[in-house]
Amino acid sequence: MFAKPLLAAGLLTIAMGTAQAETIILVADAWCPYNCDPDSERPGFMVEIAQRVFSAAGYKVVYLVEPWNRAQQSVQAGRYQGLIGVTPRMLQKLEQPLQAPQQEQARIRGAYFTLADSTWRYNGTQSLYSERLGLIAGYGYAPIRDYIAANEGTERVQYAHGEDALQNNLNKLLHGRISLVRSDELAFRYTAKQMGLADRFRDAGGEQLGEIDRLLYIAFAPEEVCPACSEYAQILSDGMSSLRQSGELEKILARYGLHDWQQAPGAD
Repeated sequence: MFAKPLLAAGLLTIAMGTAQAETIILVADAWCPYNCDPDSERPGFMVEIAQRVFSAAGYKVVYLVEPWNRAQQSVQAGRYQGLIGVTPRMLQKLEQPLQAPQQEQARIRGAYFTLADSTWRYNGTQSLYSERLGLIAGYGYAPIRDYIAANEGTERVQYAHGEDALQNNLNKLLHGRISLVRSDELAFRYTAKQMGLADRFRDAGGEQLGEIDRLLYIAFAPEEVCPACSEYAQILSDGMSSLRQSGELEKILARYGLHDWQQAPGAD
């Protein structure tokens, strides 16, 4: 994958002083279309953003898939350099704070999904009490944190684990083991389409998220265990600007049927 000359020129300046090409290892659980199968022609648009930015700056990017909790621990300990799919609230909660770039790599929208023939609509946490809610272990659900805490260990709150957690939740919903799945909208729709189930579910609404809950980053290991990671965060932030200005960001997103969230109608 070759970078545009404009992008390369802008980022090679940042990379001055790097004596030789280094490898940056990024990790997360699979969460398409943000990050998908590492061996796919479409490994995820956040992965492609990182590959384009860091290759132009003289780095090699390796992307691995691990269960989310293990991925977080690996980056906090410095075994890997970057964690894909981090929100600002996640950064606040981590014992070992990660380093995020100034510019986000995506924006998200949380929603509740039901079977297509359901009439249920989200109407505040009180509307959840009659349902069985499917979540993913280790993910942050700040808007319903209190509800989850009050119903932990009951059938009202059920967790899926592992690398295929979202697929598992879709299957549980399909077979009536749960009645709702709370998920990022893009991830749910993409996964349902890949499973051939796009017409089996419906969006039942969700909370109005504040800006802090909508931003998504590739965040890097703490400075104590990765002295170079603050530079990686800066390179990625500057690279986002270059990709957007050159039109390369829109081309990457188009491969996934998406558009630049800052240029889309109604964007902030």
